[in-house]
Amino acid sequence: MKSLLKIEEIEEFIAESGFRLVYFASESCSVCKSMRQEVVTHYQDQAEMDLRLVMIEDVPKARGHYQVFAAPTIHVYFDGQRVYEAGRFLRLEELDQMIERIIEINKRDE
Repeated sequence: MKSLLKIEEIEEFIAESGFRLVYFASESCSVCKSMRQEVVTHYQDQAEMDLRLVMIEDVPKARGHYQVFAAPTIHVYFDGQRVYEAGRFLRLEELDQMIERIIEINKRDE
């Protein structure tokens, strides 16, 4: 998973079309490391999801800017809009269901 090191990089990544997952983590968080691997493994083969890592120690302003109050936290964006967020307890099955619903809605709108 590639890292984003500036607020501007995060903003540019989020603004791109399609699904964007931003994984906020902390160096001192052991859960962050294990969940990061789980998230990468789960989504690495899904073409519709693009992943990026933000270490909150590297981008301290991200905590307030993106309301990251716990680690790990994930935010998922679709076409620049936040559609999902979860902190600490990440439920990938719930996220998968939400992604499927958005894809289904977009297919109907085409």
